[in-house]
This record gives sequence, C-alpha cells and structure tokens, in this order.
Amino acid sequence: MQMHEMNGGDLILRIRQDRPDQPIIIASAFADELRASAEPSKRANFYLQKPFSIKALREAITEVTGNR
Repeated sequence: MQMHEMNGGDLILRIRQDRPDQPIIIASAFADELRASAEPSKRANFYLQKPFSIKALREAITEVTGNR
C-alpha cells in the first residue's frame, strides 16, 4: 500500500475508474489493519498478509478470478 508516487488506496481508485471489474489483491504487512480502516482499500477483492506463501498467493488469485 505504500509507494513512492502515490499510495495503494489512490492506485485502487484509479484502477476502479478505468476498469471497475478488475480483480485487486492487496499484499501488505498491515493488511488486517487496512481491511478494517482504509476506505479506498475496501474496494480491493482480497487482502494478503505479508509474508505469504506461494500457496496463499495461488489461493488469493483463484478466489479473485473465480478460477479463470
């Protein structure tokens, strides 16, 4: 969620403007706090707590894409 030019919440809002149905996974060391508090991040489809395993990433991708 933290980047140099903008934050993750701003990026989510930009993505949603152009592609409202685009699946979004947030990967953050603070994913639990983001899920509970940050308004723009509530527009993500899945929150992945860092550190995460390949299995957890695979499951997140499967969930947000509906197995596509």
